Amino acid sequence: RKSDDAESFVERNDGSCVCIGPNDDWISKYAQTADGAHHVLSCDSIMNSMSMAVPSWLSSDKSSKRAGLLWANLRCENRGAGGKGQWQGELKKLDEMVKALVDRVPHQIPIVMLFQRNYEKALALTKQRKAAHNPKSTSGYLWTSVQEEEWDKSINECRYCEAIWIGSTCSSLRS
Repeated sequence: RKSDDAESFVERNDGSCVCIGPNDDWISKYAQTADGAHHVLSCDSIMNSMSMAVPSWLSSDKSSKRAGLLWANLRCENRGAGGKGQWQGELKKLDEMVKALVDRVPHQIPIVMLFQRNYEKALALTKQRKAAHNPKSTSGYLWTSVQEEEWDKSINECRYCEAIWIGSTCSSLRS
C-alpha cells in the first residue's frame, strides 16, 4: 500500500522488517523488499557470521535500528565438505546465538525458534515424486515402494517441528 493510504510498516510495527536467510529461492520467495521497509541479509547457514545479526537487530538501543519483525531462516544441515565434525560447530554456534538472544534482547520481546528437520530432503523427494506421478511425464521414471517409504518418513520428520520460546515476560491482566 502507498504510504499516504496508511502508516508504513515501520510506523505500524515500531521498526522495520528484517529477513535473514539463504540466497537461493527463499529470499526471492519470502523476503522481497517493499517500500524500503525491509532489510534482506543473505546468510546460507548458521555458520555464516551474518547469523549473529539476529540478536543485533533485536537488541539495538536505538528504536530506529531495532527490527519490528525479524524472520530468519538459518540452516543447520551439515552441508560442509568435512561432514561429521561440522555438527559440533553448528551446535556451538546455535548455543552462542541463544545466549546472545537471552542476554541482549529485552525480555518483553517475544522470540520463537522453530527447528524443522530434513526440509531440503523432503522437498527434493516431493519434487521427484510429483514428476514420477505426473501422467504427462515422458521420462518413464517409476516411483518405487521403497522411495514412497523414504518420502513418507522424510515428510513426517519435516512436518513435526520443535518450537522454543525465549523472553516474553508475563504481565498480569487488569480489570
